[in-house]
Amino acid sequence: YSSDLTAENYIYKIDENDNRTEVFVSTGGASMRAACIHDNSLYFGGVDARTQFDEGDDNYAALAIIKKDSNDDTKWDRIADYKDFKEYASDPSVKNSVASPIWDICSYNGYIYATIPNSAGTVMYKGHPATGNEQANEYGWYWTEVIGKNNNVDDLWFQDIHEYNIENPENPKSSLVSSSATPFVFKDKLYLMNFDNTILAAITGL
Repeated sequence: YSSDLTAENYIYKIDENDNRTEVFVSTGGASMRAACIHDNSLYFGGVDARTQFDEGDDNYAALAIIKKDSNDDTKWDRIADYKDFKEYASDPSVKNSVASPIWDICSYNGYIYATIPNSAGTVMYKGHPATGNEQANEYGWYWTEVIGKNNNVDDLWFQDIHEYNIENPENPKSSLVSSSATPFVFKDKLYLMNFDNTILAAITGL
């Protein structure tokens, strides 16, 4: 995520001869860090400076997950934006320049799993095209929280932010917070590789 509002973020396609073609650009502070293949389509996740915020929502990071059109390399459709992750989209770990708004995405068991850095711990959602009575977002997808403040999870993954005492390193919980995690699939099981308080430590030192 770039705090430089003139910065440009690109996605390039490289062919077998190492020729580079620009297929996506977002100007105004952006980051497309995460990527995965899901149902034979290419997805990227991060922040897209072209996001149109609802009135009063300027405090949120412009989170986005985008999908490449099957026929046009330069056309990308959204499947999620900041409103799908709104409880976390204004957190300092998401908005700071040392962070990355969508940390990682992964395809598993018919869903895309997305992890988001958070100063209270790891946050993870899963999403798929809405079916039946599921309430679709404006892009036709349905997202639910897997790890976060609305789930009963171990303190290793998430805790109430008010319990975190950054001024007291002796507080045992302060060493347990995992800011985010990388999901990956091995032998039909989803694994998460978490990391400790790197992002929050960097933010605090700025």
